Amino acid sequence: NRTFLHEWLKPTNLDFAVLRRLFAQYTADNPHFAGKVEDILAQNLDGIECDISQQELADRDLESDDFVHLGIQQRAELCQLFARNFYFGCEADDPMTAVAFSERLGLQLKPMLGSDISHFDVVDARTVLAEAWELVDRLAAEASAPTRQRMQEAFLISSRFELLFWEAAWRREGWPDHPLP
Repeated sequence: NRTFLHEWLKPTNLDFAVLRRLFAQYTADNPHFAGKVEDILAQNLDGIECDISQQELADRDLESDDFVHLGIQQRAELCQLFARNFYFGCEADDPMTAVAFSERLGLQLKPMLGSDISHFDVVDARTVLAEAWELVDRLAAEASAPTRQRMQEAFLISSRFELLFWEAAWRREGWPDHPLP
C-alpha cells in the first residue's frame, strides 16, 4: 500500500511540464485562466487542504498506511475483509453487477440488487428491464449452481427490502430497526 501511494499519489510527484501542457491545451480559449497557470501550479492543488504546500502534504503523509492497523500481510486478506464485512449495491441494469457474482474473483461478494430503473434518465423502462433481464440470464447461464443460488438469495433479500421500503412509505413509517427476519 505505502509503495503504491508513494509512486502514484504523492503530491510532489506531479509532472509540472505535463500539467502546463494540459492547462495550455484545455484552457487556451478561457479568459479565466489567461496568465494564471503559473500561479495555479505554484499553489497546492488539493481543493480540501489548500492552505499547505504540496511538499508539506507529501511530508505529512510520508509514513501513512491506511491498512497498518489491520495487520494485513497479503492481498487475499484484504479481499476477505471486504467480502465478509460489506454488502455491495448493484443496479439492475448495470453491467458491473456481473462482478459481484463473478467466480473469477475467487471470493464471494454480498450483492444487494437495487431498483434505479425509474430514474429521470430512463425514457422507456421496458428497454432497461429487458437489458437487466438479459444480463441476469447470461450470468445465470455461465454460473455454477452455488453462484446461481447466491443470485437467487440476493434477489430475494433485495425484493424484501424493496417491499419494506414501499410499505413504510405508504404507511408513512420510519425504517424498521431489524428489516429482515
